[in-house]
Amino acid sequence: MKMRSARSLAGLLISAGDGWTLRLDYFGYHDDGKATADFSFDFDDVNFPIGARLDSSLNLDLYVANFSYNFIHSERARLGVGLGVHAAYIDVKISGKFNVAGTEIDLGSGNSDLLAPLPNLYVTGAYSFTDRFLVRGGAGGMSLTYGDWDGSLWFVDAFFEYWPFRHAGIGAGYRYLDADVEYDPGQKKETYDFTLPGPVLYVTAGF
Repeated sequence: MKMRSARSLAGLLISAGDGWTLRLDYFGYHDDGKATADFSFDFDDVNFPIGARLDSSLNLDLYVANFSYNFIHSERARLGVGLGVHAAYIDVKISGKFNVAGTEIDLGSGNSDLLAPLPNLYVTGAYSFTDRFLVRGGAGGMSLTYGDWDGSLWFVDAFFEYWPFRHAGIGAGYRYLDADVEYDPGQKKETYDFTLPGPVLYVTAGF
């Protein structure tokens, strides 16, 4: 299989008085792939037989809002707990062609998309070694069933930041996210299972 992927990341941290913090994040993952079908399957009412040449695309947009309270809040350290929601928009497209006696037949294309709200509990913290070097991280998740939804979400991240300037810095770290989502309104069940581990590089600014 040949694949081409891209990732994007953005975030905003707002600190209020008395230890309250609001964090907004966006994470985008976009993947295109080409493969040959090893088995016959149906997708969005389109049948793809064995040997079909497949073109697929996956778009995952993750919108995160977390609200936390820091029960430890000093000049050097911060440690808190919070409640948030990960809204995952998943869009999958598959198209295919099949060769019959030297003639290429267009099988058509199928599409499936889903917006899955996944609430979570988490812990978050940061420690500043100096005015220029600090580490921050967090972890959390939740598994629950409500209405037509059955899902779980678990994540952990750790970052190291260097602030060479008063209001600007750079950071590097690692982020891991695992989500299982099942949506069953009665007519058709949709199941999504994705794991997104990987290093992160970013620039940051503070005011």
